[in-house]
Amino acid sequence: MENLKSKRKVLRTAVSKLFTRIENEIKNTNVNKCSLEESLKLLTVKAEELSKLDLQIEELLDSDSFEAEFEASQDYAERINIWQFRAERKLNELTGSSESMNDNKPVVRLPKLTVPKFNGDSLNWNSFWNSFRVAIHDNTSLSKVEKFNYLRSYLSANALSAIEGFSISDENYDSVVEILKNRFGRRDIIIHAHMNKLLNLAPVHRSDDIVKLRHLYDTLEIQVRSLKSLDVKPEAYSPMLISVLLKILPPEITLEFNRRNSDYSANYNIEKLLEFIRTELECRERNALFSISGSKSRFNFQQPPMHRNTVKWNSTAHGLMAAAASKGEDRVDHCLFCSGDHKSYSCRVGSAYERKEVLRRKGLCFFCLGKHTSRQCFRRRSCNRCKGQHNQAICFKVENKTNVSHMESLENKSEVGGAVAESQVLSTISERKPQCVLLQTCDVKMSRKVRTDTISKKMESLK
Repeated sequence: MENLKSKRKVLRTAVSKLFTRIENEIKNTNVNKCSLEESLKLLTVKAEELSKLDLQIEELLDSDSFEAEFEASQDYAERINIWQFRAERKLNELTGSSESMNDNKPVVRLPKLTVPKFNGDSLNWNSFWNSFRVAIHDNTSLSKVEKFNYLRSYLSANALSAIEGFSISDENYDSVVEILKNRFGRRDIIIHAHMNKLLNLAPVHRSDDIVKLRHLYDTLEIQVRSLKSLDVKPEAYSPMLISVLLKILPPEITLEFNRRNSDYSANYNIEKLLEFIRTELECRERNALFSISGSKSRFNFQQPPMHRNTVKWNSTAHGLMAAAASKGEDRVDHCLFCSGDHKSYSCRVGSAYERKEVLRRKGLCFFCLGKHTSRQCFRRRSCNRCKGQHNQAICFKVENKTNVSHMESLENKSEVGGAVAESQVLSTISERKPQCVLLQTCDVKMSRKVRTDTISKKMESLK
């Protein structure tokens, strides 16, 4: 029992030193997080050892001294818990501050990484397997069954057919991977696939076909780079490949390469040919770019500015009538009804009903005689004679008057504000009623080269 108490005394002394150490760490302005974590870990270990010693001592105590011993042990255990809590709280504060600092940093949303599908083409095996190995095969958090499911989802065509019949299990995953490597990932098969790609390139017949020339160069670079990754040096296949490439290149480029490299024994390698093709291609691309920009500058005709309201309107009666004619009812140069040289609205061939039937047959507007229906017309002008909702060419109300027997036409030409006026005086009334004052009526035509219109005026008779 005395030995146990001696051990407990030594432990309590060590624990008291840890109390002081933790207190100093907490009070320090620059807290050492690692040191505080170590002190907390040591305090936890010694607290467990001290608890075991207290239990052993309590079993050997008599009933008289048990209560005092137990109370002292509980007080010391409470002190340990208090300092453990203080250390943990300080560590949480340090962790929270570091997380808040990280939260203030801008977060960049990276694109989702995807594994390309493999269809059995040996040319694509290395790129597929490298992506799959990093993302799934070497991922220790995934089970082999999960890896098997992922692998099946990324296979198609011949690659998927190669592993048909295997059930999804931990044992079969390794077998499936081995089958795929032996069939599609063998080094000799991949080398043969790349060489076959190089020997079956499509020829480029014209040196100005930059698109095909760029495709040829990119394909060459990819295959040569892939062969290098398989430890196949260019010197091993350069003589054969150069002979093939010189036959599929445009004659101008082949001639220029032979002119610059007349001594093949000195520099006969594929890398020199690739460098030459790249230089020629870049020169042609720059030249094409300058040619396009130059052609644009040569043919970039400047459009004349479009000005609105360029027509100068005349405020005279003649000018207003000409302006109305340019917008107005009939824009054709011949009559719609009789094909004469006069305007359609002044045509007197046939009756108004017959002229209306002509408009209906041709699908023309009853308001402006335009090539649209009356419902679609937005120039709903009233008749100049009766103020009705129709064009004056189809005005039948004037024709139905019974008090008019005939008209006498008189043409008097006179200039009115630069215009030629033709007047037709209507007279000879068949019946006169007593106590009825009749007014003289004349039709005045305002004519110009652009347009001729008719306006009606009433002139008061002088009596």
